[in-house]
Amino acid sequence: MGAIYGSSYYTIVEGPSWTQAEKNANNLGGNLFAVNNLAENTAISLYFLGENKSYLPADQDIYWIGLSKSSGAWTWSNGDSVSFFNWGPLEPYEDSGIFDTGEIIVEPHGWYP
Repeated sequence: MGAIYGSSYYTIVEGPSWTQAEKNANNLGGNLFAVNNLAENTAISLYFLGENKSYLPADQDIYWIGLSKSSGAWTWSNGDSVSFFNWGPLEPYEDSGIFDTGEIIVEPHGWYP
């Protein structure tokens, strides 16, 4: 099941890693989600709230998005320019040049400030 926002279709793809999730999205003819503005972020977060299909069993409402860091710059896997960030507290956590990828948390849990 998926969601339509504007002219785009969104669905949750499986993937234990960002790379595998992006590959699975590519196999469906797309990319991982590029968040371009607050309205899109909010709409997609609300649509997938409670889907509980996360790659992390303990955190069931966290999903990979198409954001990754390459050569010191954040990029979207679909080629969109990065002009919107909605970092959570203490993010970006993985900002070391290794495993710098993005996630969307659609339902914060008790541990999340």
